[in-house]
Amino acid sequence: MKKAWLLLVSAPLLTGCDFIDSWLTDPAIRACEISVKRQLRAPATYVRSDASIYGRSVSLVFDSQNGFGALIRDTATCNFGQVKLDDAGEKPDDGFQLLDMTVAGQRSDPVVVAAANVLLVKDGLFAIPPSKTALASR
Repeated sequence: MKKAWLLLVSAPLLTGCDFIDSWLTDPAIRACEISVKRQLRAPATYVRSDASIYGRSVSLVFDSQNGFGALIRDTATCNFGQVKLDDAGEKPDDGFQLLDMTVAGQRSDPVVVAAANVLLVKDGLFAIPPSKTALASR
């Protein structure tokens, strides 16, 4: 009985944890956030205010510090495309890959997007299966 009570009391406290939040968040939103954070001056100050998926795009509204330390509300958009994969000789599956992104009104350089995709491979978010995301398949 005590364990059940402890679980009920601690569950609301865990909803603010990064681990729980990333577990509940769509992989496309996580991939977009990871890519956007890598472009910020102070990525540790990133706090998501809102996130939404429309078609094959993820839109983020977030707060972070600028170069002067002031907290700024900004937006980012990540566009995904469906790609065919052939990983280690397995049957190719459709997956979503980051194609381009716009952060604070500035479109990211293709080299930055390519680097983000390389790093997303490490995070297991390079080719997001359609069954795991709300991104539109067609």
